[in-house]
Amino acid sequence: MPNTGVRNPGRNLLIAFAITLISWAAVAWGFSQIEGDGVEPSWSGAMAGIGLLPAILGPFVVLNFWWGIQVFASIRRGESVMARWHIPAAQFTDFRVEDEKRSSHGLAYFNDWTPPRKVPPEGIYVHFTRNGVLVHDTYFGLSNFGPYRFERVGILPGHPLSIEFLTTSLVVNRFSARQTRSVLRLPIPTAEDPEALKVLDHYRQVLAGKVSSNPDFYPNRVRIGLAAALVLLPIAGLGAALDQNGFVEVDVPSIITIFGGVFGLGALLLALIAWVLGRKAARG
Repeated sequence: MPNTGVRNPGRNLLIAFAITLISWAAVAWGFSQIEGDGVEPSWSGAMAGIGLLPAILGPFVVLNFWWGIQVFASIRRGESVMARWHIPAAQFTDFRVEDEKRSSHGLAYFNDWTPPRKVPPEGIYVHFTRNGVLVHDTYFGLSNFGPYRFERVGILPGHPLSIEFLTTSLVVNRFSARQTRSVLRLPIPTAEDPEALKVLDHYRQVLAGKVSSNPDFYPNRVRIGLAAALVLLPIAGLGAALDQNGFVEVDVPSIITIFGGVFGLGALLLALIAWVLGRKAARG
């Protein structure tokens, strides 16, 4: 399925946080059932095994949605907004009818953004930054590199007119990874609207390699990964040192060592991936 954007990051953060806490509790409880001779009941081992993957990935998902909250708030305050416009309710109704017709032609014409079924009385607002767009209540990152990227942008005729990005999404399942193509289609007031022309010019320059849509994206993730590793790996070392002193009743040191080591190495891996992708993006 194509990327459908980010909606309601606050609700998603609470769900991810709750799942992460439950997973941590399951893993900690499973390890606590290990007996002194290393034998553990099969059910506690299963509990720890089931909870391990969401326990590892959960904090990164929580951070992602926390970042989403900051992005939404920043855009709505007008920070880093490059262009914005308003589509009245009547004009938006016409766009939605035409958009459904275009999307019905197949996946390649399917709009990544799902317009609201109920037309807001005040219409909708579109806010573009240099690396994304917040349309009504949905945010899309816009980059010419990565698992979700755009490869073309232009003005699409219609009533009303639209700005359309040809997008490519990487879809991964248990058996394969494949790319799907669709479009991100958003209404604009007129073809000569200065705000829409500003967006069109910027993203065409991004495609031409003249400007970067988000030059700080990968460097920031390298710094975050390294900082997390510097905190977590010493915690793993502390757990290993405590373990040598004979703490065995609940085996807290082993839990600290495992969590600190897994998350620390995961943070280092993320920093390495971000560094490699950043160099590749810089070369175009």
